[in-house]
Amino acid sequence: MADSRDPASDQMQHWKEQRAAQ
Repeated sequence: MADSRDPASDQMQHWKEQRAAQ
């Protein structure tokens, strides 16, 4: 797994969570 502190990774995680929520 990449650096979880990476802002790009954090945004991707947020996007994935929103997609999974729908």
